[in-house]
Amino acid sequence: EVWRAYAATARMLLAPGDGRLIIGTTVVENAELLREELGIRPHLFLPSIPHLPYQYALFSNCAAPQLDTPNQDVDTDPHDFLKEAAAAAANRDRSEAARSLETPLRDTAGVAAPYDFEAMLEAALRRHEHAEA
Repeated sequence: EVWRAYAATARMLLAPGDGRLIIGTTVVENAELLREELGIRPHLFLPSIPHLPYQYALFSNCAAPQLDTPNQDVDTDPHDFLKEAAAAAANRDRSEAARSLETPLRDTAGVAAPYDFEAMLEAALRRHEHAEA
């Protein structure tokens, strides 16, 4: 949610037209969201931030040979790093899609409630639509 707010702010601050340049860093798990919201992609250059427990990636909306050169100060292989992150994101997307097909239980005040008929119908329609796709 925070990155969506950042993206909305960036779009408001960027001048309209073709010359808009965006460069930023964040964890690679945000790659799909940043691609959708800002049209930026991760590069092979990974910033060296030794005191963080996770590796950041560098993102931009432009082609830059310098950004597609691995950082020699980082031990992580950027090809493997980005490939593993993409695979994890795809698995996460599949899991979320599968959960959206489940029939939800409505729970009120911590007490198990009976199945919600409307929710059951919505889930059945999603399963039917998914089966036809």
